[in-house]
Amino acid sequence: MTFFVALHDLGKFDVRFQLKAPEALAATWRLLAKRDHGLSLMDIAGFDHGWAGMAWANQEYRQWGKHDDAGREIWEQWPPWLAAVTGHHGDFHAPSMPGLILDTDEAIIDHDRNARSEFVTMLSCLFLEPAGLSLHDVPPARSPSAQSWLAGFCAVCDWIGSNTEVFAYQGPDAALANYLETRIKKIQDEGVLHRFGLLAKTMGYKGVNALLKINESLRGIQVEVGNLSATPGLTLIEAPTGSGKTEAALAYAWRLLDQGVADSIVFALPTQATANAMLTRVEVFAVQLFGSANIVFAHGKRNFNEAFQRLALRCSPRARG
Repeated sequence: MTFFVALHDLGKFDVRFQLKAPEALAATWRLLAKRDHGLSLMDIAGFDHGWAGMAWANQEYRQWGKHDDAGREIWEQWPPWLAAVTGHHGDFHAPSMPGLILDTDEAIIDHDRNARSEFVTMLSCLFLEPAGLSLHDVPPARSPSAQSWLAGFCAVCDWIGSNTEVFAYQGPDAALANYLETRIKKIQDEGVLHRFGLLAKTMGYKGVNALLKINESLRGIQVEVGNLSATPGLTLIEAPTGSGKTEAALAYAWRLLDQGVADSIVFALPTQATANAMLTRVEVFAVQLFGSANIVFAHGKRNFNEAFQRLALRCSPRARG
């Protein structure tokens, strides 16, 4: 999985993407400045590196692993993985891309092809070989749900890795393996995943009473929370409005989190109005449960919600500075 996630930006090993930042390109590939690449601004601006990564893999994977694969049996297992990691914002690209092959200087084409091949070889050394795998191994089959999970995981990795407050730009003055090692150490030493709210230590379970107001006492289903099984499963609570179902559910979730049975809480509500009303309650509960937590508000008009705007502002770099 780490090997494929690292292939997320494979399509950036293409002169069309590199030309999006000509100043950076001039500093890293000076010879290109002396060549007439013949590419239009439309070729450069409209280049989709995600789709290109998928398409270049389709074109070149046999060279990477020295495969014959005349019947494409090996390739059949690659697209679900590649589509998940090269897609952006939920798009799963087809393995062919119009205009992929460049009409430009052959030296440029060779340079890009060799760069992609070298990059894949280095990733194989970093991630596959330590696991006893190689480019000759066929990736396991992926279900649609696992593919979607991988796409979301890759997007979060990309979001964190692109944060220049955490990972400042630096020149290629170290071997890739050493770079990876120092970055992993930085993530661990600085608690980066905790800072972004992706990991949080749960406060010890204190019972339903901890969620009630001072003048409130346990009622209805709330008295049974301590007797519910702390094992994975489906629990349904049916009770009249105002009978304390939400606090009972939150307390039960707290128990499951405290015992390591669950790792997060998701509220799926029928309307935006009910989601808006629940946000402030969840925010108070999250502070009690985690101290600091990553609260995601997911409906389409969330930007009009003042409570969400306050949360977003609190997380912005300017607010922290």
